[in-house]
Amino acid sequence: MRFIRQNLRWPTEAPQEGGRVFVSFVVDASGSIRDAKVMKGLHPAMDIEALRVVQLLGY
Repeated sequence: MRFIRQNLRWPTEAPQEGGRVFVSFVVDASGSIRDAKVMKGLHPAMDIEALRVVQLLGY
């Protein structure tokens, strides 16, 4: 959770009241993240940002 808080950049066009974006992904044997997809979104800009941060988890 700390990593997500430190790397998340809240889009200016997204609602400021907050919320949650649910993302599904697979961690493969090498530790890479693949098949990331938004299962329940909040706002299109926030959904894109959530996917970006999830992709960073695999590095």
